[in-house]
Amino acid sequence: MTPKLRSANLYKANLSRVNLSKTDLCGCYLGRANLSGANPSLAEFRNADLSQADLRGADLSWADLSKADLSLANLSKADLSGANFHKADLTKTDLSGADLSGTDLSEA
Repeated sequence: MTPKLRSANLYKANLSRVNLSKTDLCGCYLGRANLSGANPSLAEFRNADLSQADLRGADLSWADLSKADLSLANLSKADLSGANFHKADLTKTDLSGADLSGTDLSEA
């Protein structure tokens, strides 16, 4: 069963090192949330607000972040391999040291 947190308000939530693999987080408000070291691989973040979120070292491999707001988010050293960022807002997002292999950044 896929965990569903669709449209949940998780503003400033501490989700550091939490296993969110395959979780439905579409439309969630995760502004300023701490997801450092978390495992949201294969998770769905379509239309989610992750502005100013801390995702340092998170495993976002194969996650769907299409149309997500990641402005001012910190994705340094994150595993973004195969992730979908189609039409995502990456304004001033820190991607230093992130694994971007196979990542879809079209129209981002």
